[in-house]
Amino acid sequence: MAFIQLPLTVRKTISVIDYLNTESHLSLEWNESSHDILNARADRLLSEMLISRYKTKYKELKKALKEAKEENVDGKIEDASAAVKRTDSKIKSLNSSIEKYTSKSRGYEKKYDEEFNGGCRANDKKSKAVDE
Repeated sequence: MAFIQLPLTVRKTISVIDYLNTESHLSLEWNESSHDILNARADRLLSEMLISRYKTKYKELKKALKEAKEENVDGKIEDASAAVKRTDSKIKSLNSSIEKYTSKSRGYEKKYDEEFNGGCRANDKKSKAVDE
């Protein structure tokens, strides 16, 4: 049996009770900034996956451009060159998105550490976000 308590406050508590109906349970609490950290990291991961796809496509397009130049056909060269430029532009755009998501994630980590750990992590070491 599992149930979720969602109070009106920002904090949420999820309690999970095992199937044997024993007294043991797992309680997790998180606030809005920890949720934002996960969202920013997920967005960054998605962007990194897209970059790997575009880099593979970019290599294929560069190879096609090289072949078109060897054949010396103007129409093929222009088309291949335009495709390479578009793909390169997408890669640059995704790189800037990754930087944005990384920056957001650090900001949320800093906010979370200040809110719950007094600027320190659980092991009493300053976090990277707080040190910056």
